[in-house]
Formats: sequence, structure tokens, C-alpha cells
Amino acid sequence: MITKKLKILLGLELKRILKNSRSSTKRISSMVMMVLVGLAMVFYSALFTMILVTSNHSKELALTFGLVLSLLTFFTGISNGNKNLFSRDEFEILYPMPLGEGDILMAKFIGIYLDSLFYAFAIFLIPIVWFGVIHGPLAFILNLLSVLVLPILPTFLGVLLATQISKTFRFHNTKTVLQVLGTVLFFGIYIFIMTQADKYGDQVLALWSRLSWGLRTYYLPLRFFDQVFSNQSFLGFLALFVLTALLLLLLGYFIIRNYIHNFYKEAGAGPREKKKAVTFSTGSKLQSLYKKEVKHYFWRTNYVSNTILSPILILGLGVAAFFIKPDQVFGQISGSLPGLDLAGIASYILAFVSVNAQTTYCSLSLEGENFEILEAMPLTFKDLVLPRVLLGMTLALGPILFTSLAFAYVGQVGIINGIFMVLSGILANLFGNLVGIYFDLMTLDLDWKNDLEVIKQRFSGILMSLAMVLPMFISWILTTLLNIKFVIPTSLIMCLSFMASIAIVYLMLEGAKDRVKLS
Repeated sequence: MITKKLKILLGLELKRILKNSRSSTKRISSMVMMVLVGLAMVFYSALFTMILVTSNHSKELALTFGLVLSLLTFFTGISNGNKNLFSRDEFEILYPMPLGEGDILMAKFIGIYLDSLFYAFAIFLIPIVWFGVIHGPLAFILNLLSVLVLPILPTFLGVLLATQISKTFRFHNTKTVLQVLGTVLFFGIYIFIMTQADKYGDQVLALWSRLSWGLRTYYLPLRFFDQVFSNQSFLGFLALFVLTALLLLLLGYFIIRNYIHNFYKEAGAGPREKKKAVTFSTGSKLQSLYKKEVKHYFWRTNYVSNTILSPILILGLGVAAFFIKPDQVFGQISGSLPGLDLAGIASYILAFVSVNAQTTYCSLSLEGENFEILEAMPLTFKDLVLPRVLLGMTLALGPILFTSLAFAYVGQVGIINGIFMVLSGILANLFGNLVGIYFDLMTLDLDWKNDLEVIKQRFSGILMSLAMVLPMFISWILTTLLNIKFVIPTSLIMCLSFMASIAIVYLMLEGAKDRVKLS
């Protein structure tokens, strides 16, 4: 029975999941980004399904996808549980209210679980349809229900772990750390599969055989889930449902009795931090504003989590180059694209990642009401823009230099191509930061409730991503269609393309600076 209190709390959770905003444009842009991510996951799900089916390993499909879903929802439970279940801001609102601990926990868990269903349907849409076509409507219904049930336990286990994390280890950027570790792990596995599958194929299959046996033997939810998908077993679904329900009740009872009350009690009685003495900056104007931007950046978890992955990916590509020769990875591409050489392909990849490693697309809007203070200070437009661009350049400059030099050294592309590869990465990052500033200036939003509105829910962010690949597209046309790579290196063409694009964006910024009324 859903009580009135629970219904109110569920309504709040649904608004959080849908990233409710006062602006319909922000809601639409947020939904567009979710759809794009979902389509990418569906594509890879379809590709992997086809590989398993054509290689006569379709019996492993349910267990493989079920393991991936369980891991994703487990880490979703940790991340969202740590952020949404026990935040001090919500304590100040919820604790004085006449709400039961069970109502709070149930609403929060249902919200986190609904969040995890996005991954469930993106991963299992193709397998559900495929098994339904082969085995009939009953199999389709059973598989659909089992996909709804499977994420419940790993999500709740993640929430349980999040309660312990928030009790003993309170770190401002926990979600960011988890996202970074997850991204590094994902790309590490992906690069290994794409480059070393033939060399270590037998060992990987043997390892998977032992792992699948262990999962089927000891992790009962995946065992029953596999029975439902592979054998269309109604008893398997019933066992999965009953086991999940029993474990859910036991874990929920444990959390309510042993953690929630103690947490809120401790949160209300927490010691006040000593105020630090205020010191005024004695450095230059640029240095002071740059330090402000650095502090502003690392203070906002959402800001970090949405911009730090590209520099990490750039660094990861450089490290991978020493273990996996670039010609092994790019050789097949250069064979199918005769207009490009190895250095050119490496430049494209480096520029594509570098151009997205920028932080300026929301930096002006994030000032919010404080932007009036900046307008009242004796600052020029250059003072306002330059520290933000330098922040984005600082975060990515080290990884760009390391990876471009690694590509040049391992790929033996020569000194000239190596220099142009370094320049193309740096120019791509500078271009990305300038484009970000321009789009943020043209769509300036200082009236927001939550920083997510300007970090993730802006349609201009999608347009900016499309605009940033324009110089790369121009370089590709000049290189492949006009075949001038036989005269000029591809990496040099890309440098010239980005330099021209930077000049154009700079002129556009000069024309738009009157939108900011500085004193």
C-alpha cells in the first residue's frame, strides 16, 4: 500500500530522475543526451548479440549481459546512493518532517532503481526482442519481467555499500572518482578486446568459462536469470523474484534499524568547522582570477565529473600506445582510408578527444547571481575569458603533450609529424575552450536552481559538440578528397584548419563581448 507520504516522496524522486527544470529547453536537451547515450548502448548491445549468435555462443548471452547489467546497477547504486540517500542538504529538510524512515528509504531506493532501468533496457532491448522472435510471446514476457527484477538486488547492494561509505568515508568527489575509475576500466577492457582478442582469445575463453561456472554456481540471481532467458523457465523467474524479494526485505530492515537513524542523529550533531581567516590575494589580476576558477571547478562535483574524463582518456591513449603499437590499431583504418597516413589518423583521434576536453561551455553561467559582482569590478572582457580558457588548457595540456609524444615516438612518424601532432592537440583544445566560451556567452543563464541545469541540461551543449568537429571535417575533406596529403602532411593540414577556426571564433567573441556589461 502506497501511503500519502510515500507518494509525495516518490514524486520528488521522479522529478530528480527526469532532471526537472523550469526551462523546457533544458529538459529537452537533457532528454536528447540520454537518448543519444541509450542509442549508443543499444548499438553495442546489438553488435555483441550478433557476435555471440554468429559464433555459436548464444547460450552465454544472458549470463554475459546479466553480469554487465548487475555491475552497472551496482555502481549506480553506490554513486546515486551516496549522493541522494544521505546528503546533508536533504537531512535538513526531511528529518524535521513527520516522515517514517521506511518511507524515506523506500522512495529513495525506488528512485535509484528506476534510474538503473535506463541501463537495463538499453542493454537488453535487442536480446529481449531476439529471444521473443525465436521462442514466442511467452519468452518475450518472461524475459522482460526478469530484466525488471534482476537490477533490484545489485542496486540495493550498492545502496547498502553507499551507507557504509557515507558513514565512514565522506568525500566530496566520490561520484567523480567512481566515474573516472569506471571509465578507465571500460576503455581498458575495450582496447584489450579490440587489439588483443586474437592473441589471447583461448585464454580469455578459458577464463570466462571458469567465471561463468562460478556465477551460475554461487550467484543465484544470475543463475535463475540465465535459466529464464536460455530455457524460458517460469520456475526460474519465480525463484529469481522470491529470492530478490527476501533479500530486499532483509537488507532494507538492516539499513532502517542499523543506519538511517544513527546517520541523521550524527548529521544533526556534527561539530561546526572553524572558520578560516580571510586573506586577500596579493598576486596579479590574472593569477587571482585563475585561482578562483580552479577552486570553482573542483568545488562543483558535477562540473568535474562532466569534464575530467576527456583528459583522462587522452592520458590513457598515451599509456596504451606503449603496450599496443599504434600501427596495429590504426593500420586497418589507414587501409580503408587511403588518403590518410598513420600520423594523420593519430592526429584525428587526438584532436577529437582534445577538442572535447574543455571546461568553458558553462563557466560563465555557473557564476549565477555572483556574475553581477564580476560585472561591477574593474575587469575587461579579456580578464573574464582568459582565466577560464587557461583552466581548460591546464587540465588537458599535460595529457595532450604526453599522448602526442607517445604516438610520435612509438609510431615512428618522424620529428616533423610529431611536432604537428603536438600542435594539433593543443590547438584543438584551445579551439574547444573558445567555442565553449562563445556558446556560453550567447546562451548565458544566470538564473538557475541547480548547477546541473547549466552543466548538463543545455541544448547549446549539443550544438557546441557539433560545431567543434567542423575543423576536423574540413581537414578530412582537404586530405582525402583533394589528396593533398602527398604534398602537405595531414597533421599540418589539421593545424592550419584549427588555426583558421580559432581566428574566426576569436572574431566572433570580439563581436559578442558587448553582451557582458562590464564597468
